[in-house]
Amino acid sequence: MTAQTSDDQGVRICRWSSAIGVEQGCAYGRRADHDRSTRQDQYLVFVDRDDLIRLLTRDGNVFAACRSAVAAGAAMQVWDEGVPASELARIYARRLRLTRRNGTPEMGFTDAVQALHAYGEERVRIGAVKAADPPYHFQLFLNESATSLIACLGVDQSWTTRG
Repeated sequence: MTAQTSDDQGVRICRWSSAIGVEQGCAYGRRADHDRSTRQDQYLVFVDRDDLIRLLTRDGNVFAACRSAVAAGAAMQVWDEGVPASELARIYARRLRLTRRNGTPEMGFTDAVQALHAYGEERVRIGAVKAADPPYHFQLFLNESATSLIACLGVDQSWTTRG
């Protein structure tokens, strides 16, 4: 059975149940590199598209681009497990350096790393939005209760389609 939590101020989270399938009003996505032996379906959660659009209503190009992608029906997902923001700040600082070294276009990356660093040891939910046109991967960082968006970054994925 699908269990739900909801909060008037946050994202409605609908847990996945393989017996029930996708719940109406929620969007579901699965990582392409999903490994069933280490990561079970219950680690992915559903997110109401309209709630996520509301959380993305902030100033900045990355928020506008991600919001447009979500509104246009882009694949999206949020993981159920929280991770300390400080750990994510270190990981994404390294990814930012690699992204810059490779010359990959990005948006909001520096601000996201700074926001994660400022969030300290608080646990953060990680989400993703995959836009097809233009091909961009957006990484979302929500507070543990999914009531606010801490940061969002976007990385151009067109390099994956170059011949």
